[in-house]
Amino acid sequence: MFAPGLFDFGVFHMAANNFTDAVMKGIRTEAIAEKIEGNIDMNLFNTMWSTISPGSYGANLKNLPAKTRIVQAEYDFVFGPKNVDDINFIIKKNRPDIELDTENVGHSTFGRFPFSISITLEDIKFIYANTLMKEDKKG
Repeated sequence: MFAPGLFDFGVFHMAANNFTDAVMKGIRTEAIAEKIEGNIDMNLFNTMWSTISPGSYGANLKNLPAKTRIVQAEYDFVFGPKNVDDINFIIKKNRPDIELDTENVGHSTFGRFPFSISITLEDIKFIYANTLMKEDKKG
């Protein structure tokens, strides 16, 4: 995903800096955290989750396609607002040019109707504007 030139565009929905923090500190994940707490070494748990935690790849974000759209929820009871703010900061630091859209929805409502329709329409517009589909229609 981070190989330069691999993709023409990217669209990502909802990112958190650290998935260990999302599981262990999220409001909606409290029951999961209670089952994990004391049953696994937190350093090991963090190491395992670091492979999929976007914050682990902060410096590599500079290699995202020039035409990248990232959509975040304004309030997030799963990832936690600080976790989302942290990855947004890393994204803006490494790629101030990409589109970072924050929607006035929460994590659990993000994919539900009717919110999902407006987000999907914006994604389609972005994809259409940044692919060869637009050029194909001219000829």
